[in-house]
Amino acid sequence: TSGEVLEENTFGANSTTVYESIGDAYYDLVDGSVENWDKNCDIFYNLLVDLGIDPLDTDGDKLPDEYEIDTTKTDPELADTDGDGINDAVEGWMHTDPLTYDE
Repeated sequence: TSGEVLEENTFGANSTTVYESIGDAYYDLVDGSVENWDKNCDIFYNLLVDLGIDPLDTDGDKLPDEYEIDTTKTDPELADTDGDGINDAVEGWMHTDPLTYDE
């Protein structure tokens, strides 16, 4: 993907909200492989729910609606906010911007 690579991941490592410590905890649990994104996204989703985030995920992209609205600013009703064919949660894992179309 030729998308913009972010300094920090889009899972909230830059956040100043209750989510700011999630990045470290998340990366301690995952296996570091993009090929296992589905498992890794499940781990991240469960971390958010464990922190008390409402588990509602309207678009099924493995990012709870509350997290999409408050942190990533992605559309909770679209699994692929920027329409580039890459799921919002996967873009976070790949360190690309889910708000910028990747060619």
